[in-house]
Amino acid sequence: SFDVTKIPLTELNVTPGQQVKAGEVLARIDTTSLERAVTEAEAQLTIAQSDLEEAQKPYTELDLTQAQVAVAQAKVGLAEDQEALHDLLNPDIATAEAAVRDATAELESARNNLIVVQKSDVVSKNVRDRECEHTWYENNYGNFLKAYERGEETKNRLDWEWNALLAAKERLDAARAAAAQALNDAENRVAKAEDALQKAQEDLAALQAGPDSLELDKAKTQVAQAEYTLQKAQADLAEMEAGPDPKDVEVAQAKVVAAQADLEEAKAALEAATMVAPFDGTVIDVGAEVGDLVSSNIVVVILADLSNLEVKALVDETDISQVEIGQEAEITFDALPGKRFSGRVLSVPLQGTLSQNIVTYEVPVSLEGTEGVTLKPGMTANLKITVGKKENVLLVPAMAVQYEEGLPTVLVQDNPAASPAATNVEVGLSDGTHTEIVRGLNEGDLVVITFTPSATPSFPSGPGFIGIPGAGQRREEHREP
Repeated sequence: SFDVTKIPLTELNVTPGQQVKAGEVLARIDTTSLERAVTEAEAQLTIAQSDLEEAQKPYTELDLTQAQVAVAQAKVGLAEDQEALHDLLNPDIATAEAAVRDATAELESARNNLIVVQKSDVVSKNVRDRECEHTWYENNYGNFLKAYERGEETKNRLDWEWNALLAAKERLDAARAAAAQALNDAENRVAKAEDALQKAQEDLAALQAGPDSLELDKAKTQVAQAEYTLQKAQADLAEMEAGPDPKDVEVAQAKVVAAQADLEEAKAALEAATMVAPFDGTVIDVGAEVGDLVSSNIVVVILADLSNLEVKALVDETDISQVEIGQEAEITFDALPGKRFSGRVLSVPLQGTLSQNIVTYEVPVSLEGTEGVTLKPGMTANLKITVGKKENVLLVPAMAVQYEEGLPTVLVQDNPAASPAATNVEVGLSDGTHTEIVRGLNEGDLVVITFTPSATPSFPSGPGFIGIPGAGQRREEHREP
């Protein structure tokens, strides 16, 4: 059925007796109102979510990040200003004096190094050697050139000598450049050392003179301003981190939950507007036509899986204790006289149903051996459930068993001339007609059945026993072997 109220049925694809597969569309209803409900629910959810976001975050993530950065920057600025003020109030003269001594030592070392470079035999000798080498190759090349002009040397030999002269010149240029670079580096080192010494001396003099009053006031003002800036940044951040009003968030959250539930319900109703077969089966009945206004109380399609039928057996409360899962059952149908089928108890319910002061239990029983037989749901079935089975046992009529002080007894006629004697017995299974005697009797014993024609005696309940109706006031006896 469709869980709706008076919506037109727009499509019906099945008829009684039709075979369908799981997932096939059986019927549809008009979805106009259902689609509109989904659209409205989506809009309400969007509004509720927007209200919740606004209640949860009255400020943006960027605002929070900027506030955190502002606090961090204010802490750094305050630390720097405090350090500057501390340095003004507590000048480190010892460090400044050590810096002057270090700068003086470095200047002296740089000047000595300059003298070494200027008078270095290694540097000057290298240049002189390269100059002599170049002069020799230059004269040698002149001699080979004159010989070549006289035709005494080849062009190749002349070119080789020229290349040797060029290589000597390159070595000479490199030696002169190295000497010049060494001298330049030594001079630069002296100049840097002089500048460093002058700076160290000036810093020491400034520290020894003490801080300037104007400079000190400025440093104190900067510290005070940095402290205020930090306090303001921390207050702004704390306000943001405090979060929104919990009550406002709770109300907004509740509205979102309600809107989500409404949307899910609307979507489910729209999806349910298309009825599909939940399993492979046969259409048993159709309860509506296209154009009808259907509601939840109208069954549109009845679908059944006829390939795996079961029997629902109604078992009386006096017998249900004997029924167990897996017990065999013999099944007949009023509509199929002469045919017998088999089955097994599938489960035993724990809860019974009271009807007309009788408690019954609906026991599902499998149905086997129905191939080629036409069975329809709702047919009346008759079952015999085998709760116990024995072979080659001693039987007496069930009515022969009486109970005295709770013990089963049987009247035995040992002597035809004497009265029957009550004999205690141990009983076993009973099908209501015959009862098994485990101990107390032998095959061939004569037992006496006593009953009154118009009264309804009561027979005690026991394993395998059911009540047997009697009648009358007259006492009669019936003897059976």
